[in-house]
Amino acid sequence: MQTYEYKVVPAPTRGEKVRGAKTPADRFAQTLATVMNDLAREGWEYVRADTLPSEERTGLTKRTTVYHSLLVFRRATAAEGDGGAPRRLLTADAPAGRAPAIQIETEGAANIPFCMITVTNNAGGGQPVSMDNIRNVKALLARHR
Repeated sequence: MQTYEYKVVPAPTRGEKVRGAKTPADRFAQTLATVMNDLAREGWEYVRADTLPSEERTGLTKRTTVYHSLLVFRRATAAEGDGGAPRRLLTADAPAGRAPAIQIETEGAANIPFCMITVTNNAGGGQPVSMDNIRNVKALLARHR
């Protein structure tokens, strides 16, 4: 499974003077782009911006909640022993009474970390799952322990 490390940095609070940026919005956008591009050159991928509360001390005994705007970035890490190759997710659509058509022999049982059956209802957009399907999947997995 692909793993990531994350980096969270404070978002700029104001735009810096940039040649060609005439409005405050232009300056702010250019400052934000500079931060994002600098981290991208280091291999960080932008994920999202968040505003999170932080309880901070004011005076000797008082506390107040302050909100900080943050930028979240991530980059892939190579897990030990997998050579950095990301694992694929295997999914299967099983007709009633048949086990999923997963090629365990070609994928290798060691490369399939787990099997999950999601039980939903048709009103939620899912496919019905029969007890027969569940038993067949269990038997398939038992053969490849």
